[in-house]
Amino acid sequence: MSDDFTLEDFKKSKTEDKEKKKRFSIIIYEKDYIDLQQYKNYKIQKDKNTNFTNSDVVTYGLTLLEKKYNHIERGKEKAQLKRGTRIVDEPTKGTSIVLAQKWLDFINDFIYHKIFNEYKIEFTRAELLREITELIKEENPKIYSKNRI
Repeated sequence: MSDDFTLEDFKKSKTEDKEKKKRFSIIIYEKDYIDLQQYKNYKIQKDKNTNFTNSDVVTYGLTLLEKKYNHIERGKEKAQLKRGTRIVDEPTKGTSIVLAQKWLDFINDFIYHKIFNEYKIEFTRAELLREITELIKEENPKIYSKNRI
C-alpha cells in the first residue's frame, strides 16, 4: 500500500465533505443580521481569518445554544414551522448558510422542543436566529459595547 495521494482520493474527500453539509435558507431580522455581521467582522480582524463566514458565525451560535439547551431530547421527528416572521413591522433579510448535518439535526430538535415542550406554536427560524444572536452578544459583550475602539 502506497502513501501517495491520488486525484481520485482528492475527489472522493471533496464529495464526502459536500454530503456532510447542506444549504439552509433563512429569513433573519435585519437587526440580527447586522449584529451577526459585527461578530463576523470582529473575528476576521482578530484572527486574521478572511475565510470566516456567516455559516461559521451561526455554527458558533449553535454551539452556545446547544450548551444552553443541553437538556432537550434528541432525534425527534421534524416539526412543521410557521412560515415567515412573527414581528411584522421589523425589516428582514433573506440569506442562506451551509451547515453540517449535525447542526441541522440539532435545529430540528430545538424547534421541536420550542413547539411541543415550551408551547411556542408559532416559533420561526427568524426567532431561532434571534436567540443565537442574543447568545453571541451575551458571550461577547465587548464586541457590542458602544465604547468599543
